[in-house]
Amino acid sequence: MAFQLAPLNDLILNQEIDLLVVSCTLNHFDALDDLYPAATQDMLQMCITDAGFTGKHQQILTIRRPPDSQIKQVLYNGLGASSELNPYSCKQHITKLMPDIKSAKAAHIHWVLPDELVENVRLRQIFVLEILSELYHFDRYKTKGVKPNSPTITFYVAPHLYADNWLDSLVHIQSGLKLSRDLSNQAPNDCTPATFWEKAQDLAQQYPSISAEALFADDLNTLGMGAYYAVGQGSAAPSIMTLMHYQGLPQTASPPVVLVGKGVTFDTGGISIKGADGMENMRYDMCGAAVVLGVMQALAALELPINVIGVAAGVENMPDGKAYRPGDILTSLSGQTIEVMSTDAEGRLVLCDALTYIGRYNPAYVIDIATLTGAAITSLGSVASLLVANDQGLANQLIAAGTETDDKVWQMPLWPEYYSAIDSPFADMQNSGQNSPGAITAGCFLAKFTEQYRWAHLDIAGSAFTYGKGNSATGRPVQMLIQFLQNLAATNQ
Repeated sequence: MAFQLAPLNDLILNQEIDLLVVSCTLNHFDALDDLYPAATQDMLQMCITDAGFTGKHQQILTIRRPPDSQIKQVLYNGLGASSELNPYSCKQHITKLMPDIKSAKAAHIHWVLPDELVENVRLRQIFVLEILSELYHFDRYKTKGVKPNSPTITFYVAPHLYADNWLDSLVHIQSGLKLSRDLSNQAPNDCTPATFWEKAQDLAQQYPSISAEALFADDLNTLGMGAYYAVGQGSAAPSIMTLMHYQGLPQTASPPVVLVGKGVTFDTGGISIKGADGMENMRYDMCGAAVVLGVMQALAALELPINVIGVAAGVENMPDGKAYRPGDILTSLSGQTIEVMSTDAEGRLVLCDALTYIGRYNPAYVIDIATLTGAAITSLGSVASLLVANDQGLANQLIAAGTETDDKVWQMPLWPEYYSAIDSPFADMQNSGQNSPGAITAGCFLAKFTEQYRWAHLDIAGSAFTYGKGNSATGRPVQMLIQFLQNLAATNQ
C-alpha cells in the first residue's frame, strides 16, 4: 500500500479520479468549492442539501459520477464538531466509513483532510494510521480468488499544513506495523525461531544503524539458560534468541533501552497440552517478538537519536519424548531454580533467561512484550495491554505514550502479597501461580529476574490479535512503543 501527502491546491478535479473522499467537520464541507467545475459544484450542493448532510459524526453521503467531471465517486463523510474530535470518535468514524471505501475498489484514493484534524498532531496520526490499519490485508498464501485491493492514497491538506510533510514519519511507523502484522499472521510451519533471525539479518543489511547476532540452542545450553532451553527441547525447530542492536547515538553516550519479545512460534502447551478448540490461534504466541522486529524497523527508518537493543526470544513449545515435564526443576541463567507446574506457562521461562542475559548491557530501561496470560484478556479484553513494572517512572512514560497514540495500557499492581502464589516447596519458585490473579503473578515471576534495572512488562494477550477473525494480528503495541522511544529520544536532542 502506497500513500503520500499533497497540498490541496495540487488536487486537479478535471482528471479521472476513482474515488474522492472528503472528510469534514460539522458545517465545514466547502474546502473544494473553488476547485470543482461550476456544474459539478451546483450538483454536489444540491445533493448535500437534499440529503441533509451537515458533516455530523459518522454521517456519509455518496455521490456517483457528478456532471462535468471525471470523478467516478465522491464520498463526503462527517467527523462532527471540531471541539468533539477525539481518538475514539476518529476510530469509530473510520470503522463506519471503511465498507464504502472498500466497496469502491479504487486503485487510487484522493482523500481530503480538514484543517481542524490536521492541526492536531495526535489526532491526525491516529486517523491516518487507522485508515491504513483497516486497509491492511494478508494474502501470502492465497492462490485463487480475488485478492483485496491495495490502493494508493494521496492525502490532501491545506498548503500551510503541508510544509513539514508530516506524513513521512507515519510511513515509517506503518512499515513497522506491517512487518509486525505480517510476521504474526504467518503460518506456524512458515514462521519458526529461524524466521526472526533471518528477518533481523535483512534489517541489518537494509539499515547501517542495525547490527544482528543470535544465540542458538547450543549457546543457550552452554550459557546456562536452562529455563529457555527446556521449553524448546520437544521441538524439531531449534530455539534461537535473536538480538538486534540499533545505534542512534555513540555507544558510550547513552545506555540502551532493551525490548524483549516473547517469540513462541507455536504453543501446544507442551505436555500440559491445550485443548484442540482454538489451538490454531497459538500461531500468535510470537506476537511479542513480531512487535520488537516491527519497532526496530520503524526506529531505524525514523533515525531516532537513541540506542535500542531488540530481542526476539524464539522457541516452539511441543510435546515430545525430549520435552520438559510438569514437576521438572529447572536452573535459570540467574541461578534461581524453578519448579515446573505447567509446561503451558512457558513464555515466562523463556523470558526470565532472556531478561537475565540482557542485564550485561547495563540498560537504561527494559520492556518485555508478551502474549503471556489468558488472565490479561479476562481483565482487560482487547482494549488495553496489561502493564506491570518495578519502576513507576517507566510505567508512567508508557502510560503517557499509550494515551498519545490511543494504544492503551493499564497498570496492575505488583504488591508483596501476590508473590506467595509462586512459592515452591522444592525450588526457589514455581512457574505458575496457585489460586491467584494469573497476569499479576506472571509479572511477579518475571520481577524476580529484573531487580537490577528498571523494567516493565506488557502482557498483550488481548491486544495483539483478535480471536476468530482473518488478518487477525493488530501490530499492537508497536505504535505506543515507538512513541515512547520518540519521547525518550527528544530528551537526547
